[in-house]
Amino acid sequence: MEETMTKREFDPRRTIVLSDGKSLGENTLRMFAQASIDVSRTHLRDDVAALRGCPGFSMAVFGRADQVAWLVAQGYMAAGITGHDQVIEGCADVHTVVALPFNRATTGSELSCVIFTREDNKMATLRGMRMFKRTSVVTEYPREVAAYLQQHDIWADVIPCTGKAEMLVRIGIAEYGATITETGTSIRVNGLKIVRTPEVFRSTTLLVANKEMYAEPEVREYIDFLGRLLKGVLEARGKLLLAVNAPRDRADAISQYLVMRGATLSGPGIKDIHGRPELCAIDSVVPIDDLNEIQIELTRLGATGFIPLVPKTII
Repeated sequence: MEETMTKREFDPRRTIVLSDGKSLGENTLRMFAQASIDVSRTHLRDDVAALRGCPGFSMAVFGRADQVAWLVAQGYMAAGITGHDQVIEGCADVHTVVALPFNRATTGSELSCVIFTREDNKMATLRGMRMFKRTSVVTEYPREVAAYLQQHDIWADVIPCTGKAEMLVRIGIAEYGATITETGTSIRVNGLKIVRTPEVFRSTTLLVANKEMYAEPEVREYIDFLGRLLKGVLEARGKLLLAVNAPRDRADAISQYLVMRGATLSGPGIKDIHGRPELCAIDSVVPIDDLNEIQIELTRLGATGFIPLVPKTII
């Protein structure tokens, strides 16, 4: 008979909660894999997974994006990965460990919560919205949107929804909608347009921790390390570790060129080559898009033996 997890086997201090949503969930698992953390589920619909290669954590639990911050705040799990939008909308009292700026379509960007309406609505500004004695806005973020509308003196019925705000505005359920967007594609293809207003708020992905558990030195050490590891995965994207051999008397010129081309960390490393005092080994993290141009110039400067390596993470 297959064993199942019992309450006694569940240790909140060694458990992290992840979003099971298609976009955030898939990106998180991809990031874990790049960090050499194995997330093992018996089935794609299994809500509990074993973790290997993640110091201090042995288990991951999968929940909806709007459950993650709440579960961490209540102490059911030590840490979780979720969006800033979910933290502020749920008023979750959690500690933000680190921002992990990856989203659905891009890396290194934040999401914006914007107000939108149908393309034929001429009242597509804050001033236009104020002309209604009362209008309606449908959104997944009723608390934040209501506060925003009140701040801008707009009278509106805020209608909560669990998604598909674009569809609800398109078919006329509400005059306006508010949603998180990265590129605006979903808004445009549904015959809608963004209202010319300041954004409601900005959001990015966060690693959050339970405040009481994070105060414990051992738990904090493991959570902080996980934060550095995952941040390092994002830092490594789009970069290569380039190692070359070079004449000793050209080392300074090569190092200066690599710095000029965006060498990261503390700059190029220069090492002796055993038995070859006239040569040295130089390595540097460089932008992957510039690799071929860099190799041409380094060849001109006398470098040989090019070895480009793809780093999994940069800590």
